[in-house]
Amino acid sequence: MLKQVISITCLNRIKAVTNSYYCMLVDLKINRSWLTLKWGALYKMVHEITAAQQSILLDRCLRELLNQELLLSSSAIDIKGIDSKSKEKLLSIRGEVFLSETERDPFELDILTHFQEFDGVHHIKHSLEEIRAGSLPNFVQTQNLGRVFPLNLTEWSIGLEIFESRRTLVLGYAPQATQSLEIKCSVDKLEIEISTESQEKKETLPLQKLNLLEKLDKILSDVINLRISDSWKAA
Repeated sequence: MLKQVISITCLNRIKAVTNSYYCMLVDLKINRSWLTLKWGALYKMVHEITAAQQSILLDRCLRELLNQELLLSSSAIDIKGIDSKSKEKLLSIRGEVFLSETERDPFELDILTHFQEFDGVHHIKHSLEEIRAGSLPNFVQTQNLGRVFPLNLTEWSIGLEIFESRRTLVLGYAPQATQSLEIKCSVDKLEIEISTESQEKKETLPLQKLNLLEKLDKILSDVINLRISDSWKAA
């Protein structure tokens, strides 16, 4: 993480609107380290959602944010899962399979990443491992879990750490984790956290790699009428 000698709060805006249908909390802090003169930021968002929106969000994130190419790949370049209880979880889904009108059986699905190798001095590769538990049929592909019936989603999360090539004093150029994206979704709440560090300019938008911010903005705009880039630019 960015070690801050002095923290400059450029924006610490909290917006809360509450009624029977809608509740949102947005918090964006942007800081600069006088030691490195680089910029870092932390964005947090909490939004009320419905069970139907939860399924739509998962489906869109699997198909557009992560996409089939990554989900079916054996490795990822310059991306890994977020550390969680000694595991690097890229994707985690919990739910239930309807066995009958009255009987349900829980299932779990995780995609973990493991360090594989450095690809030259600028890139890093991680292998992907899918783990399933419970009664989820093997023929159900991961990218279809947001739209398959009869499944009941209880919670899911996506965690990405993104690497960029940075010049270091000791090693020269080397891939370093400079940004992260974590999405957590339950039956009634969506939480998103984005962190960046070692950015050259304050106005640099996050998640430019693989057009992740553009894809996420499109998904959120369609489902809950929210764009992360609008909050960022307002800083």
